[in-house]
Amino acid sequence: SYIDECDLTDAVRLRNQLREPLAKAGVKLTYLAFFVKAVARALREIPIVNSTYDEPAGEVVLHDKYNIGVAVAAPGG
Repeated sequence: SYIDECDLTDAVRLRNQLREPLAKAGVKLTYLAFFVKAVARALREIPIVNSTYDEPAGEVVLHDKYNIGVAVAAPGG
């Protein structure tokens, strides 16, 4: 496992600034959007994290596309 700390002061400030205007448009801004953006950026900046190992070929395959799935609970399943 890996544990790290980061300062989210700027993210909290930005969310607080955007929350009300977006709520008027019917959008509930949560921190999840910020975390997904950070993951996408990290995948781009550290390519080895966005890779798979092709065992038959014996090589690491770096990918240039980013697919981030997020599971959510919804009333309909």
